[in-house]
Amino acid sequence: LAEARRDRLARLSDRIAPGPLADRLARRGERLSDLGRRLDACFRDGTAARRSTLDALERIRVSLGYEATLERGFAVVRGDGQVVTTRAAAAAASGLEIQFRDGRLRLGGTAPKPAPRARKPEQGSLF
Repeated sequence: LAEARRDRLARLSDRIAPGPLADRLARRGERLSDLGRRLDACFRDGTAARRSTLDALERIRVSLGYEATLERGFAVVRGDGQVVTTRAAAAAASGLEIQFRDGRLRLGGTAPKPAPRARKPEQGSLF
């Protein structure tokens, strides 16, 4: 936008005889160019600040997730599809699954049954 206005200003200034009006237009053109440079700098700085904030928030999110806890040597215990937090809940579960940082291990119980597939409806006769 600034460049288009600068070009238009240049074309108009060629048609105007030198004098106070031409000087005024030249100053306004310079001011417009300066404003364009300042706007570009503000956009660049604002984007960099937002990127820095977003990166910091992502680091916090990752550090608070349970995957970071697994990396430190802890495990997540599940029983019957729910996280188990007490000994009593673990004893009552039909089977346990322990998640380590490198995978999961099932203990006892039966393997989870796959969900039944939906049957396709049969197309009746068109006649």
